[in-house]
Amino acid sequence: MDLLAEAWADFGLIISTNKTVVMHQPPTSAEYNAPRIKVNGTLLKNVDTFAYIGSTLSHNTRIDDEVAHRIYKAGQGYGRLQASVWNRHSIHLNTKLKMYKADFLTHSFTDRRPGLSTRT
Repeated sequence: MDLLAEAWADFGLIISTNKTVVMHQPPTSAEYNAPRIKVNGTLLKNVDTFAYIGSTLSHNTRIDDEVAHRIYKAGQGYGRLQASVWNRHSIHLNTKLKMYKADFLTHSFTDRRPGLSTRT
Protein backbone atom coordinates (compact mmCIF):
# COMPACT_ATOMS: atom_id res chain seq x y z
CA MET A 1 0.00 0.00 0.00
CA ASP A 2 2.94 2.31 0.66
CA LEU A 3 4.02 2.07 -2.99
CA LEU A 4 0.53 3.10 -4.07
CA ALA A 5 0.53 6.00 -1.61
CA GLU A 6 3.91 7.15 -2.94
CA ALA A 7 2.70 6.97 -6.55
CA TRP A 8 -0.42 8.98 -5.71
CA ALA A 9 1.67 11.54 -3.81
CA ASP A 10 3.58 12.21 -7.06
CA PHE A 11 0.27 13.49 -8.46
CA GLY A 12 -0.62 15.47 -5.34
CA LEU A 13 -3.04 12.87 -3.96
CA ILE A 14 -2.71 11.92 -0.31
CA ILE A 15 -4.40 8.99 1.46
CA SER A 16 -5.99 10.22 4.68
CA THR A 17 -5.35 7.47 7.22
CA ASN A 18 -7.93 9.07 9.55
CA LYS A 19 -10.74 8.65 7.00
CA THR A 20 -9.68 5.45 5.21
CA VAL A 21 -11.04 2.12 6.43
CA VAL A 22 -10.54 -1.46 5.27
CA MET A 23 -13.19 -4.11 4.75
CA HIS A 24 -12.33 -7.57 3.45
CA GLN A 25 -15.03 -9.66 1.74
CA PRO A 26 -13.82 -13.26 1.50
CA PRO A 27 -15.72 -15.90 -0.48
CA THR A 28 -18.52 -17.55 1.51
CA SER A 29 -16.51 -20.78 1.66
CA ALA A 30 -13.47 -19.06 3.23
CA GLU A 31 -12.92 -18.08 6.84
CA TYR A 32 -12.85 -14.35 7.60
CA ASN A 33 -9.45 -12.96 8.56
CA ALA A 34 -9.15 -9.23 9.19
CA PRO A 35 -6.45 -7.76 6.95
CA ARG A 36 -3.60 -5.69 8.36
CA ILE A 37 -2.93 -2.88 5.89
CA LYS A 38 -0.58 -0.01 6.63
CA VAL A 39 -0.22 3.31 4.82
CA ASN A 40 2.92 5.29 5.62
CA GLY A 41 3.41 3.17 8.75
CA THR A 42 -0.14 3.73 10.05
CA LEU A 43 -2.38 0.67 10.42
CA LEU A 44 -5.77 1.26 8.77
CA LYS A 45 -8.93 0.52 10.78
CA ASN A 46 -10.87 -2.66 9.90
CA VAL A 47 -14.67 -2.39 9.78
CA ASP A 48 -17.44 -4.99 9.44
CA THR A 49 -19.88 -2.65 7.66
CA PHE A 50 -20.03 0.84 6.22
CA ALA A 51 -22.53 2.98 4.33
CA TYR A 52 -21.78 3.96 0.74
CA ILE A 53 -24.17 5.99 -1.43
CA GLY A 54 -27.32 4.80 0.29
CA SER A 55 -26.22 1.17 0.65
CA THR A 56 -24.77 -0.68 3.62
CA LEU A 57 -21.86 -2.88 2.62
CA SER A 58 -20.88 -5.80 4.85
CA HIS A 59 -17.87 -8.12 5.01
CA ASN A 60 -20.08 -11.21 5.12
CA THR A 61 -21.36 -10.68 1.51
CA ARG A 62 -24.94 -11.48 2.55
CA ILE A 63 -27.77 -9.20 1.51
CA ASP A 64 -29.85 -9.57 4.71
CA ASP A 65 -28.50 -6.43 6.39
CA GLU A 66 -28.97 -4.36 3.23
CA VAL A 67 -32.59 -5.48 2.83
CA ALA A 68 -33.33 -4.74 6.49
CA HIS A 69 -31.74 -1.28 6.14
CA ARG A 70 -33.83 -0.44 3.05
CA ILE A 71 -37.05 -1.60 4.72
CA TYR A 72 -36.19 0.56 7.74
CA LYS A 73 -35.56 3.62 5.52
CA ALA A 74 -38.83 3.05 3.62
CA GLY A 75 -40.69 2.83 6.93
CA GLN A 76 -39.11 6.09 8.05
CA GLY A 77 -40.30 7.86 4.91
CA TYR A 78 -43.77 6.41 5.23
CA GLY A 79 -43.93 7.45 8.90
CA ARG A 80 -42.91 11.04 8.16
CA LEU A 81 -45.99 11.42 5.96
CA GLN A 82 -48.37 9.82 8.47
CA ALA A 83 -49.94 13.03 9.80
CA SER A 84 -49.55 15.23 6.73
CA VAL A 85 -50.78 12.82 4.04
CA TRP A 86 -51.97 9.38 5.11
CA ASN A 87 -54.28 10.52 7.96
CA ARG A 88 -55.77 13.47 6.05
CA HIS A 89 -59.29 12.72 4.94
CA SER A 90 -59.30 15.62 2.47
CA ILE A 91 -56.80 13.80 0.23
CA HIS A 92 -58.41 11.17 -2.01
CA LEU A 93 -57.28 7.56 -1.66
CA ASN A 94 -56.35 7.46 -5.35
CA THR A 95 -53.97 10.41 -4.83
CA LYS A 96 -52.39 8.68 -1.83
CA LEU A 97 -51.86 5.49 -3.84
CA LYS A 98 -50.25 7.45 -6.67
CA MET A 99 -47.87 9.11 -4.19
CA TYR A 100 -46.99 5.76 -2.67
CA LYS A 101 -46.31 4.16 -6.06
CA ALA A 102 -44.35 7.13 -7.39
CA ASP A 103 -42.18 7.75 -4.37
CA PHE A 104 -41.79 4.80 -2.04
CA LEU A 105 -41.84 1.96 -4.53
CA THR A 106 -39.46 3.80 -6.84
CA HIS A 107 -36.97 5.23 -4.35
CA SER A 108 -37.03 2.83 -1.43
CA PHE A 109 -36.10 -0.29 -3.34
CA THR A 110 -33.94 1.09 -6.14
CA ASP A 111 -30.18 1.04 -6.26
CA ARG A 112 -28.95 4.49 -5.11
CA ARG A 113 -25.71 4.63 -7.08
CA PRO A 114 -25.47 7.53 -9.54
CA GLY A 115 -26.31 6.52 -13.09
CA LEU A 116 -27.98 3.25 -12.13
CA SER A 117 -31.66 2.62 -11.70
CA THR A 118 -31.89 -1.15 -11.51
CA ARG A 119 -34.40 -2.63 -9.10
CA THR A 120 -33.12 -4.78 -6.28
